[in-house]
Amino acid sequence: MGGTMSSDGSNADPNLQRFVESEAQQNQVRRCATSDFFRRKQHLRRTKKLFSGPEFNGVTVKIHELNSMDNGSEIQRTLASMTGQSTVPSVWVNGKFVGGNAETQAAYKGGTLLEMLGHSS
Repeated sequence: MGGTMSSDGSNADPNLQRFVESEAQQNQVRRCATSDFFRRKQHLRRTKKLFSGPEFNGVTVKIHELNSMDNGSEIQRTLASMTGQSTVPSVWVNGKFVGGNAETQAAYKGGTLLEMLGHSS
């Protein structure tokens, strides 16, 4: 899976880091993405499609479209500082960073993603 949050905060705005951590804790699944880069759209669509599946019915999925947010660039830099991953999507499940699309798909295929949500695989 992706990794854990860095607590060094070297490049993270403390207020944005609190926002990221709060959102990660308040939502079963949280996905940060941008929709303006063509080469990334395939990854974004695959992640979105995964969470649209029937096994995720009843799961609260919150999507932050960073390119539509006034401080989206700053949030993306904060995410990179916290996780070591500078690309999107950035997927969090029950407060834990999973990773990008590849890690999320692998966690799903391995059954870890559903376990993180408290579902049997």
